[in-house]
Amino acid sequence: MPSRDPPGGPRVLLVKSRPNGDYPQVSPAIGLLSLAAVLRTGARAGVRLVDLRLTDRPEADLERACAEFRPDVVGISALTHESRAARLAASVVRRVAPNARVALGGPHASALGPAVLERMPELDTALLGEGEASVVELVRRLAAGEPLDGLPGVAHRAEGGVSSAGPAPLVEDLDRLPTPAYDLIDFDEFARRPRFARTGAGRYMTVMSSRGCPFGCLYCHNIFGRRYRARSAASFVAELELLRRRWDVREFEVVDDAFNLRRERVIEICRTIVDAGLDVRLSFPNGMRGDLLDEEQLEWLRKAGTNYLAIAVETAAPRMQKLIDKPMDLDRVQRMVRAGRRLGIHMHGLFLLNLPGETLDEMRQTADFIVDSPFLSFNLGVATPFPGTRLAERARERGVEAPEEPLDGFYGARFQTMSEASVDEINRLRRRTLLRFYLDPRRAWGLARSLPARALLDLPGLFLRRLRLGS
Repeated sequence: MPSRDPPGGPRVLLVKSRPNGDYPQVSPAIGLLSLAAVLRTGARAGVRLVDLRLTDRPEADLERACAEFRPDVVGISALTHESRAARLAASVVRRVAPNARVALGGPHASALGPAVLERMPELDTALLGEGEASVVELVRRLAAGEPLDGLPGVAHRAEGGVSSAGPAPLVEDLDRLPTPAYDLIDFDEFARRPRFARTGAGRYMTVMSSRGCPFGCLYCHNIFGRRYRARSAASFVAELELLRRRWDVREFEVVDDAFNLRRERVIEICRTIVDAGLDVRLSFPNGMRGDLLDEEQLEWLRKAGTNYLAIAVETAAPRMQKLIDKPMDLDRVQRMVRAGRRLGIHMHGLFLLNLPGETLDEMRQTADFIVDSPFLSFNLGVATPFPGTRLAERARERGVEAPEEPLDGFYGARFQTMSEASVDEINRLRRRTLLRFYLDPRRAWGLARSLPARALLDLPGLFLRRLRLGS
């Protein structure tokens, strides 16, 4: 593909880190694609993207990219369970491109704040929070060798330690952001790899129609803040149309933190898709609020092409619901799951064990709810006290420190218990719940009807991975 780089601007290499452990699911790095578009329009930057999750030779590929592109600035994006690989990537850049300035962004940097520079000496700076408002000026100053003092949303090294001018301003009007730089990714490469929504089979893209979530659950990073900001239905659907027309993308994973916060907006988006005659498939793997759904929303979602919808229940134990600040009407959730199933939507449940002070009996309540529910599939993870969350504070009260470089994310077998149960007791319950749920013949038949052929072929291996408590 020919370069779209304008002449004379700074050269920026964007790097997506890879998981510290074994975590096969990947999705396009939409945050980096948005920053790339902003840098192209606002800084006239030449931009390249290296996704270390897509290669078996991450160090060699990053070395080659640095040698060929000769970047002025390298920006690395990482989740917390990608932090070890991010540190190693920064070390590679330091070695092969010593004149480049190295910045870290993404949820891990935002969660730790300026302290991330103390933990990762390989970095020059960190971009905290939503990067679009600060990244152009940050890159301009880094490329010119100018001081970074007074730049909101940026932490940098200063004499005597680390300095920061406070958080970045939130992007208030999401419609004004440029279209993400979709030309930087290989859609077919992502289509060949495991994705979060199992009902997909072809080219797809991860998209967001809003940012922010007002609920403040105990375990959440809440990177986008508590103030909910939504794109217009016209802007969001126009992006789907562009992807459909230019890149032949028919499937979309919508990963908003609170997509169905406003029911009328849900219906407006769906109606706009239907009126445009778009032949698309929508999935919602990040989890909707089941207690805010109703049958009219589900009907419109189905008309618009929704075939996969996750509901983040987390726990069925009332005391734990109160603890995590997520009260949930479980009867309503059950009704909405049944309604979605009747409409032909694959309904998926998201659950957590190992909450602070949780008893084994309370965990069994959640397990029994899962098995008795009409969900077609589920994830049962372990609560992890990631840095920057209120859960980490509660864990510390129980003598559990947030892991600096967690290996397993939410679904592995290695974790510290914050509950009243042991790690072995929790893992036995997780395995037993998997067997009770998926060995139900009626559910197996429902799965066979809802999944594409490739996902069905992958299902035995996935089941065994889950049984071994792999990712």
